[in-house]
Amino acid sequence: MRRGISLKKVDASRSDGACLHPMATFKEDMTLRLTSNKDAETESVDFHAGDHVHVTHEWARFYLVRDDNGHYFNVPKDKITK
Repeated sequence: MRRGISLKKVDASRSDGACLHPMATFKEDMTLRLTSNKDAETESVDFHAGDHVHVTHEWARFYLVRDDNGHYFNVPKDKITK
């Protein structure tokens, strides 16, 4: 605990195989970019309409989503259906 804030690690998976994060579906095909670490090159990842991702956080205009490979992306809210 630091400065009165609990820093508990949250486990996103449950023993029954269900996930605590809601699922979202891409409305259209799109390519997103990621950098696996600070020294790596930027990689392009293709998503297709109907692909599912896990929503981990929500902002005013974007969702932070995680794909099945554990990569995180910021996606505009109008590009996916929650």
